[in-house]
Amino acid sequence: KIYILQKRTEWLCKQLEKFNILYYRNPMSNIITIRAQFVHSKIVVKYGLVPDNHLNPKWYKVVVMDHVTIDKLALLVDEIKETVKHLKVV
Repeated sequence: KIYILQKRTEWLCKQLEKFNILYYRNPMSNIITIRAQFVHSKIVVKYGLVPDNHLNPKWYKVVVMDHVTIDKLALLVDEIKETVKHLKVV
């Protein structure tokens, strides 16, 4: 079970890297934090992402659990890609 969660988490990290989306992950963890600038507020609500600070978030947390399949992660990635298209990140 843990092996599968690790692989799903690795998959998400690789997808984020493809689009230069800043994230952090401890290699032994199934939790990824993504810089807030890459995540539109609609995505936060839709996917239940947890902010590091509710007043002025700098990071959002994605916890890969049993019910978080690659298919669901792919939907999240697609929506984040749309946000990234509209950013002027330096």
